[in-house]
Amino acid sequence: MKIKTEQLKALVSKASVGVGGNKLIPITELMGIKSGNGKMLLETTDGDNYVYVDSDVDTKDDIEVVVFAEQFAKLIGKLTSEYVSLDIEDGNLVVKANGTYTIELPLDENGEMIKYPDPIKNVVRDVKPCEVSIADVKNAVDVAKSSLATTLERPALTNYYVGDSIFATDGCIVTEYRTKLFNAEQMVSPKFMDILSSFTTNNANVEILNDCIIAKSDGMSVYCKVTEDTGDYALDAVKQFVGTKFNNQCKVNKSQLISAIDRIALFVDKYDNDAIRLEFENDGIVISNVKSGSSEQIEYKERKTKNKKKFEPSEVYINASMLMEQLKAYPGEVVTIEHGTDFAISLVSEQTTQIVSLMEV
Repeated sequence: MKIKTEQLKALVSKASVGVGGNKLIPITELMGIKSGNGKMLLETTDGDNYVYVDSDVDTKDDIEVVVFAEQFAKLIGKLTSEYVSLDIEDGNLVVKANGTYTIELPLDENGEMIKYPDPIKNVVRDVKPCEVSIADVKNAVDVAKSSLATTLERPALTNYYVGDSIFATDGCIVTEYRTKLFNAEQMVSPKFMDILSSFTTNNANVEILNDCIIAKSDGMSVYCKVTEDTGDYALDAVKQFVGTKFNNQCKVNKSQLISAIDRIALFVDKYDNDAIRLEFENDGIVISNVKSGSSEQIEYKERKTKNKKKFEPSEVYINASMLMEQLKAYPGEVVTIEHGTDFAISLVSEQTTQIVSLMEV
């Protein structure tokens, strides 16, 4: 079959977001390629999510083959010819473009060419899709991804909880992005959200089914197994933490605060567990290492109390790396910080709340 190089590059680029690359699960290193009746389809997976990318092509030649995704994607990305030809010869995929390239095909345990699995094929799609804003997905990922758990002590916390708001937490940090994505509450894997955010259209249609989620837009689809045991997420406790009431609020320049923390962190002793001190004074925030001797002050752009009591200076101890990650994810250049409890501070914007737990030193 023959296809324009730029068209194939675009298809491969989109499909590559689904590659898992897990050597313990061979299928996650592969890419399925199908063509026929004027259509071309590429398929990839990480084992839980399956990505499908299709396009009309100026050929009716049939081809069905599975290749190693990384090698194929790198080759196609380096081509400069106007067209690419793909043919199967003697059990290999032969690519003709700038030159001729013979790609050895992976075989199954019987020495036969692999057939790519298609879990979406037999799904009963009996619900009405909801329209999802890709901009909302991207914004949610940008602000909340750093709050997800990265270990499996509590597997549910490695996922987003998507309902009336989008929540992410590792137990010490909770982030809420205040928007409703789907028409049903659901735990969603970070990989699914990453793939969905890679869609190049403004919106996608999403179906929440009994055992899977399917999102589709403009020739690109993603199938994801439903994450079970939503009850393990402890949503009520997460909402309660986000709803913490703070007495004081201040606004400071985000870049200046990040830079100051970055410098002070150079003087943090390894036995201090990455802790720094934040002192909320009358005129600004003083950032220092636990044993003092090194400090910077960031002036407030605004400061106010949420009750009629007089403002009283206070100090807290917080993990420098944890705070830096949340500040970098915060939307906007002026960050609003709420404080006044002995267990957390909060970074608040119009659509987000990021609660960061304090440390005992």
